[in-house]
Amino acid sequence: MKKHGYIPCIGPGISKYKQEIIEELSLKRLSKLGENRYPLLTCADCEDLNCGFISAIIEEENNLIIWRDFKKGDQMKLNHLGPYYFEKSNYKKTIMNTSIIKKYSLSQ
Repeated sequence: MKKHGYIPCIGPGISKYKQEIIEELSLKRLSKLGENRYPLLTCADCEDLNCGFISAIIEEENNLIIWRDFKKGDQMKLNHLGPYYFEKSNYKKTIMNTSIIKKYSLSQ
């Protein structure tokens, strides 16, 4: 994904924004993109979705979190990616640990 010039959506930035992304990726908040589609990578310069993004539909099924139907922006399908399956408890733990690591590293 590096070739597209985007960064992970949980990165340095405003704490409120990071909290919203964490809630979205853990499916506690509806996505601003709608229809279970969540931004995963955003503009490396400003993190603004208007500059471009890569997204996926994120769904929960049984004890799994599934990332599928990847797109660059609103239109370009990335058929060579996914679907990816994550065990639910490990997925949520990883999302939360990512936010803790980022907060800790920014405060140092």
